[in-house]
Amino acid sequence: HEQPRPLDVVTMLTTIVDFEIDQGRSIRYSGVRHAPIMGKPVSIKRAFWNIVGNALKFGENVSIMIHDDGASVIVDISDDGPGIADSE
Repeated sequence: HEQPRPLDVVTMLTTIVDFEIDQGRSIRYSGVRHAPIMGKPVSIKRAFWNIVGNALKFGENVSIMIHDDGASVIVDISDDGPGIADSE
């Protein structure tokens, strides 16, 4: 029942990146300095933690890039893991 509110996706993701770097993980952020959106912060942060966690679980190097074109914010999380098999 979380209410949407203004939040900065960059601040949220750089907090996750900083935590993982402190844990010795290879993860980096690039992109815009701010990306304000309306959303449910707890839910969005939980989703990002899950995606980043999976990237770190299956890959050794993780990269997060955010694009903001003024109309939409795009978050690209990539890793160097094997990916999902075509059969799956």
